[in-house]
Amino acid sequence: MKTLLYGFALLAAFNACSTAFGAERPRVCPVPLVSEAPALDGKTNDAAWTKAFPMDNFVVLGDSQSAAVNQTVFRAVHTADALFLAIECREPRMDRLQTVTQKIHRADSVEIFVQPEAGGPYWQIVANADGAREEYRNTDKQPNTPSREIRAYRASDSYGMELKLPFDTFGKRPAPNAEWRFNIARNATLPGADQLSTWSPLPGSFHDTDNFGSLVFFDAGTDRAAINRAMFKRRYAALAAEITAYEKMYRKYDDVFYNYAVKFIAATGWEDLRGKAERLEQLSPDEFMRTEQELEKIAGRLPELELARNKMLKQRIFRH
Repeated sequence: MKTLLYGFALLAAFNACSTAFGAERPRVCPVPLVSEAPALDGKTNDAAWTKAFPMDNFVVLGDSQSAAVNQTVFRAVHTADALFLAIECREPRMDRLQTVTQKIHRADSVEIFVQPEAGGPYWQIVANADGAREEYRNTDKQPNTPSREIRAYRASDSYGMELKLPFDTFGKRPAPNAEWRFNIARNATLPGADQLSTWSPLPGSFHDTDNFGSLVFFDAGTDRAAINRAMFKRRYAALAAEITAYEKMYRKYDDVFYNYAVKFIAATGWEDLRGKAERLEQLSPDEFMRTEQELEKIAGRLPELELARNKMLKQRIFRH
């Protein structure tokens, strides 16, 4: 009985100081400024789209470890006046696509969420493969905004759309380097498909704004290399803060695991990466590409620490 009580107490103590270390981090999409808006013609061969960064890796709603079988890819650029999106939904069974329903979100469709300020109102646009749409402010249905434009298209193995979303319709224009919360989700109707998938990993609802990813708006003169460096700095800073907080927490609560964690992190090459991050502007393109890969590799290994912590915890419980 004493062993069980000790075990429960120890579990409670560890859970109280545990973190989401190595968990899925919020996703970020860079949005370059383009001098000429892309034409809404159902194609993505405009010069503007060549400046965009393809975003994919959609996951099943409620299961961030399960990639959607039929993937979705989107791109984003902006002018001084509007946000432009190009969305492609891969679908091998186009002949069975459903678009005729009373509720658009119950058809094959996408849902776009834009929240200019954390904690503020957000806008939702639901559009199907025919370009029909519904608009919401938070969860309240609104009349469709005439200045928002959608051009839908179909291909042999996908459907998609291009959208123009004027900033004035959100009541705000982004400053350079501004970050807006954002997500794209997808509804599928075909049997065997992942019926609900999302770009931002979400635990259970498409309306979970706290777990949205984000758009980062870049201004004129910021080339692709500079955007890549800026995005690296964001990912590196987030990971560094996470590691620092993790080490600080376990230095206070558990010396044994703290020493283990310090050695583990050192073995990943973290100190070497820190040195490269400090001289990022001096790296050649090839060196920078390898440094990006090293960052992702280290981030991918961090969940191993939580597994080790749980194993050590169980060993202590059963020894008592």
